[in-house]
Amino acid sequence: MDCQTREMRLREAEQSAEKVRQGMLHNLQQYGVRPIGDLEIMSENERTKWFFWNMHERLDATRASEPMLVGKVMQANFLVSDGQSAFTENWGLEKRIEINCKWHLLLKDQAYQKEDVYPINDGRVELYVGDSPPAKFLMKKRQKAHLDADNSLFPNCLLLSGWITEGLWSDLKISYTSQSRTCQTALFLRDNSLFPIKPGFDFVSGPPGALGVTNIEFRVSSNSLLSNVGHSNL
Repeated sequence: MDCQTREMRLREAEQSAEKVRQGMLHNLQQYGVRPIGDLEIMSENERTKWFFWNMHERLDATRASEPMLVGKVMQANFLVSDGQSAFTENWGLEKRIEINCKWHLLLKDQAYQKEDVYPINDGRVELYVGDSPPAKFLMKKRQKAHLDADNSLFPNCLLLSGWITEGLWSDLKISYTSQSRTCQTALFLRDNSLFPIKPGFDFVSGPPGALGVTNIEFRVSSNSLLSNVGHSNL
C-alpha cells in the first residue's frame, strides 16, 4: 500500500469516527444544553449525558467549574493469569484489576467557595497492570485510560478501560488488603486529565465520543471523601 492510499484510508476512518461521535452527541444534546443549575433536579442518567456532551461541545465553559469525576470503589477484584493473554497474542503472566464503583461529578461554584456533588451512574473499571498498555486499548504514549461512551451499556454504566504500572499495583495491594474498616478508596479523574476523543485532540485516543484520561489518581481515606462536600444530593 502506497503512502497516498494509506493517507486516504486514514482520512476516511477519521471521517467515519467523527460521524459516529456527532451522532452520539446529537442524542445527548437535549440534556447537555440544559443550564448547570438544572443538575440538581436531573436524574443520574441525565447528569451523565450532560457531562459527556459538555466535555465535548463546551469544554472551555465546563472547565470554568473545574469538573472532577470521583469513583467511590465499592468492590475490587484482582486477577492474575498465566497463559494466553486476554489482551494480546502473548503468553505469560498477566495482572489486571476489575473495580465496581459509584461515580460522582464535582463542580465548583462561580465564587469557588465550595464544590457541588452530583451522583451520576455506576461504573466498571478494568485496569491492566504492566509497563505499557496492551494494544487492545488503543491509547497514545502518555494516555492511561478512556471513559467509553460508545457501548451498549452507556449511559447506564460508565466504563473506564486503562492501565497502571507495576509500582502502583504494589501500592494499591497494600491499601486494598488493609484490615481497617474505616478506609475508603476512590479514583479521581481531574479536569486537566480529561479530554474528548475528537479531531484536534490527537494526544488521546479511544472509541468515538469517549473521554481520554491522561492521569488516574487513587486516594485511600479514613473519612468519607464526599461527606463534607457541598451538595444535598448525597
